[in-house]
Amino acid sequence: MHNSSFWTARHPRPLLVAVAFNADGHLDIFAQMRLRNLLLRQCSTAGNRSCERVGLDGFYSLTSTASKRSKMTHTLGAYGRAVFSLQPAGDDGARKAIIDSVTMGCIPVLFHRAQFELWTLHLGDAMQDMALYLPIEAVLNGSLDVFNTLRKVPLERVEHMQRSIAANAHRLVYGFERSEDDAFGILLRAVHGAWPAGLNHSSRAS
Repeated sequence: MHNSSFWTARHPRPLLVAVAFNADGHLDIFAQMRLRNLLLRQCSTAGNRSCERVGLDGFYSLTSTASKRSKMTHTLGAYGRAVFSLQPAGDDGARKAIIDSVTMGCIPVLFHRAQFELWTLHLGDAMQDMALYLPIEAVLNGSLDVFNTLRKVPLERVEHMQRSIAANAHRLVYGFERSEDDAFGILLRAVHGAWPAGLNHSSRAS
């Protein structure tokens, strides 16, 4: 879906945090909705220069980005302008928005350790260097202020995560520019490696 110029481009970004999620619509199974509401409140008090919120209420379509009602273009634009994006879980920890963030060169902020285990077939352990982890428990109990913490992340660490994104983002994309190590190529190799040895087309057909 994305061109590599998004995540490999070296252009200055302000310390902006992108927020693109709803405050309702999910069960609060592991406090993720309480976290979402807290993050939205903090975003509203942080100011536009620190936090850009993308409203996702109502119509949302990935196939009609030209529509004025579609939020997809706005979401990718916010990720493309921001240094960090907040990625609280939804019904589970796997959010497509994490991939959108990475493919726009924006560092995802994760709140659940299990989120680092997403897409390990494609990334191995590279997510450890591509994302920032803030424990949900510390955020909810008030011992960790999200925006103050992000402001204090050393520039060297930010640049390290950005370089890791530039080196690995293509592994999450079904792209046109690569054939062997994009998401499609990785899946094909995994399927080929899992296929029983000696099983050929004729034996499968029979």
